[in-house]
Amino acid sequence: MHPKFAWVSMKDGNSFTSKDTPNKIKHIVCAYMRSVKHPSAQALSSVTLSKKEIGWETRDTFTDCGIFAMWHMELYYGKNKPFECGFNNRESMQQSQINNPRMKYCARIMLSDANVFKDKVIADARNEANMAKKNELDGATDKG
Repeated sequence: MHPKFAWVSMKDGNSFTSKDTPNKIKHIVCAYMRSVKHPSAQALSSVTLSKKEIGWETRDTFTDCGIFAMWHMELYYGKNKPFECGFNNRESMQQSQINNPRMKYCARIMLSDANVFKDKVIADARNEANMAKKNELDGATDKG
């Protein structure tokens, strides 16, 4: 979106560039909340962010960051409770663990009422299932 048309300006002063990413996001969210006169805007502005240390943190898994984020949001209950989401500390093991939530979130997004292509997705999935079933039956009759 062009900055001229954005709800919240990304940079509103020199202090913005010196902030780390979580604080930049907090800054933008707070600015938006103030612009819509949200009652919690001031309270959120005064909160100090802290990084939650997690043993399964990765450095090179860029394609799965959305899956990790959604999984963490689903399982994190806040405060100072121990946070364990079940991911292995070894990245090589995480790849097989992440397939289940990836399929779950994909299905939720594709079958969401907000997806304007939902009916096409369902029709295509039915066609693929019917083709697979037909091919399976054809293979069984060829062997029989």
